[in-house]
Amino acid sequence: GGSADSAHKTEVAKERDGVPLNQKEFDLSYDFLVVAVGSAPSTMGVKGVEQYTRSLKEVGDAKAIREKIFDCFEASTYPGIEPEEKQRLLSFYCCGAGPTGVEFAAELHDFINSDLKEIFPEESEIAKVTVIQSPGHILNTFDEKLSQYAEEQFRKEHIGIIANARVVEVKEKELVYFDKGANKEVSLPYGLCVWSAGVGVRPIVADLASNITHQDHQKALKTDQFLRVKGVPKGNMFAAGDCATIDLPRLKDHMRDLFAEYDVNNDGVLEIEELED
Repeated sequence: GGSADSAHKTEVAKERDGVPLNQKEFDLSYDFLVVAVGSAPSTMGVKGVEQYTRSLKEVGDAKAIREKIFDCFEASTYPGIEPEEKQRLLSFYCCGAGPTGVEFAAELHDFINSDLKEIFPEESEIAKVTVIQSPGHILNTFDEKLSQYAEEQFRKEHIGIIANARVVEVKEKELVYFDKGANKEVSLPYGLCVWSAGVGVRPIVADLASNITHQDHQKALKTDQFLRVKGVPKGNMFAAGDCATIDLPRLKDHMRDLFAEYDVNNDGVLEIEELED
């Protein structure tokens, strides 16, 4: 963690992986700086997401998810456990059915039905993986055929799909979503809830962007085609990955210039011969 200063060419480091460094702050001079800190999960303003869900961003997240899965399976084997509580513990939900959410759901399903089935054979038969999606289909930003294929595979593997459902709150042991079709709220008890419903900006990126002119993007640092951060005069700061977006010129902004370039005889009409030349 820390902050960067484009004007003074220093980076202030404060902590690493949440652990304070021996010296609270120190400056590091640089000739070139590459910002590649990625993005942060976006809660979409949904209550309880930060407190009760797991995200899919860091190595620590993966470890926490794996540990939680084992905790749920082990707790479900306790003597005298009620059937309803057993089913809750073995209900795994992923909020968000984009590429990350869909891949996670498929991998978790395979993990349960391969590795965990050898350790918890009875519980693996009860366990259920489900994705919850606000739009009407999973992978809705991809080609329709791909979306349909993914949904067909999920049905074959008995991975649940809840579409047209907007999550409105996540509690400690249940999540609440609004069913757009039925026009009502529905509560779902869960053992593990993973949040994969969008990305946001990291504080260090937002802080850096606020100190650089022409940085008006809400979620990333704008760069040119060479990944140089726009607004840094000396061009010695670069950004890459989820924390950056390439700000390319739009074609419509240059239509008049392009037309004039190819309209060789200046008659106001583009002919095939002029384009071929």
